Amino acid sequence: MKRRKVIEYGLLGSTTIFLNYLFPANQNSIAQMNKKPSYDWIFLYWIPYDNNLSHFGKPILKIIDKGVRNNNLLVAVQMDLWNATQLSRTVITQAETTTQELQTNNSANVRVFSDYLD
Repeated sequence: MKRRKVIEYGLLGSTTIFLNYLFPANQNSIAQMNKKPSYDWIFLYWIPYDNNLSHFGKPILKIIDKGVRNNNLLVAVQMDLWNATQLSRTVITQAETTTQELQTNNSANVRVFSDYLD
């Protein structure tokens, strides 16, 4: 039994070393990952106003945008407004605000929520 474990772990370790030799980690991608900004606070705001509250969506987004005054803060807002053909996602930092239209209007989709968290 002990011999089997030694062989298993020996093969696993030598395979790992061999694969690391064949496919070394790309140092450029690691350096770029470290250059991504990090935030102390990330707030997620979901605006499901595809009803009579829809006219409050854009003013709330403007208020949130004005309130971001810290480099260590990121706010992600996903909106589902009345008569909108697609969901929109806005990412707000002190440096910039970017908005993208999603290729779906299904706010209940698990994949859409997962992408939002990413």
